[in-house]
Amino acid sequence: MSYKIIHNAKDQIIEVKTLGEMRTYEIDQLIKDITQAIKDNNCFLVLSDYRESLLIQELLEIYDFPQKIADALKEAGISMYKVKRAIVVAHDKDKYRFYETVAVNRRHYLKMFTDIDEAKKWLLQNNKD
Repeated sequence: MSYKIIHNAKDQIIEVKTLGEMRTYEIDQLIKDITQAIKDNNCFLVLSDYRESLLIQELLEIYDFPQKIADALKEAGISMYKVKRAIVVAHDKDKYRFYETVAVNRRHYLKMFTDIDEAKKWLLQNNKD
């Protein structure tokens, strides 16, 4: 898997774009890099575009991702309650739906989309002055 993380200064969004098969060790690094981008830019909106990636994990591994994210944010001194995340998918929708359910049940502010414009609109909702 390859990925790119940028800070969209205009909209104050961390934008993530992935490509290829997503392996657990790569996702672990992605979590660290996104967390660092949040911290470096003091930006708490994250738009993750996974439309060109395949999630190859089993459900048990996916179940652990929200806790890994919470731990990474806590270690960086960031409250997970400040971070609003939209994920955009085209494949593996059942796996992502499971991930979304687990994350929301663990009080993450996260929503899954299939349309990137809708995801961005949702992220920016109630975040403009």
